[in-house]
Amino acid sequence: MDSAKKQNTLGILFVMSPLVLSFLFAMDIYIPDVPELTQVFHTSAATLQITLSIFMLTTGVGQLLIGPFSDQLGRFKIALASAIAFTIASVVCALSNDIEILIFGRLLQALGGCGMLVIAFSATRDLFEGDESAKIYSLLNCCMGISPLIAPIIGSYLNAYLGWRFSFWFLSLLGLIASLLIYFRFSETLPINKRVKVTRALFSRYRKILLHREFRAYAFCVLSAMSMFFVFFSFSPYIIIKVLKKPSQDFGFYFFTVGFTFFIGSYISAFTSKKIGIYKTVTLGALITLFAGLFMLLDFYQHGVTVFNFIAPCMILGIGGAFLLGAGAGGAMNPFPNFAGTAAALLGCVEFAGSALIGYFVLLWKGHSTIPIALTFIILSVASLLMCLKNKVTNRQG
Repeated sequence: MDSAKKQNTLGILFVMSPLVLSFLFAMDIYIPDVPELTQVFHTSAATLQITLSIFMLTTGVGQLLIGPFSDQLGRFKIALASAIAFTIASVVCALSNDIEILIFGRLLQALGGCGMLVIAFSATRDLFEGDESAKIYSLLNCCMGISPLIAPIIGSYLNAYLGWRFSFWFLSLLGLIASLLIYFRFSETLPINKRVKVTRALFSRYRKILLHREFRAYAFCVLSAMSMFFVFFSFSPYIIIKVLKKPSQDFGFYFFTVGFTFFIGSYISAFTSKKIGIYKTVTLGALITLFAGLFMLLDFYQHGVTVFNFIAPCMILGIGGAFLLGAGAGGAMNPFPNFAGTAAALLGCVEFAGSALIGYFVLLWKGHSTIPIALTFIILSVASLLMCLKNKVTNRQG
């Protein structure tokens, strides 16, 4: 690679990384604040959980709209509008004094963050091809792996020493940095002659993909994994801070252990998918997450809630869930080489919006135990195994 091309690659990463990190930090940095906010806003835990669910739901639905409209209007306008919306939304959240305003702020924040995430990956696709694009995607995915490792730790300390509002002020700063980088350093990557208008044909493609048997099977596995992680994200501050009485500033370090196993699982999954195939990797992932759920449930009935029987199974989930997410996404995308972007948008919608709905209903289960978490792991793992087995048997019969 010559020096000019290398410099261009570094420049693209310099601009794109804050776009990806802004979205991911908005998901993770806020988690340690959740238990305290039930008292701040004088509301129930179930109501406050809407601020988590609405973020996931909006992200899922937003991908179906933002991606196609960026194909029509170009990347720069959507990227700048998304970054500004994210920044304003973060300020709204930081200044909110009632739960309704916070929910509205999180919804707008999700739209902005989703827009930046979509543009980061679509602009990369515009600029790079083949091995070079795979390299850039991998580097951007490193940002995605870093966020759950450090964002909750930052959020924990901000909340402990400065208060919950400073988590959102931190996100406002990230959004401002992203806005300035886009305005001064981001050039339009999609020429006018390559732009595609949004038509009804788009929705016909969505329908065709959704009806594909293989897509449904593997997309369900991706949905299951994200739902398990979302339930862990949502319950973990209550279990660790409220039930186990651990200091809020220590929360991020417990979260780090699960993020670390997910990072390792993602790395291993890349090799197992190539070595033993997508089906076996997904099946192995579902078996691992099933074991995590059974471990958590059985140990709870023996010892009650402990740090070990909460964190250890979730660390196991980190590995199995990474297998389901990585290989499952590959299996879902496999049948659609000609419109991979559309399939990716629909998969993202199923993954985020579906997990938001599942998580919302699981979080209605009141109590201070790990039973709802364990049962979620078990039920979704078994369902994933059955979906994969049904798809394999149907393919053989076909």
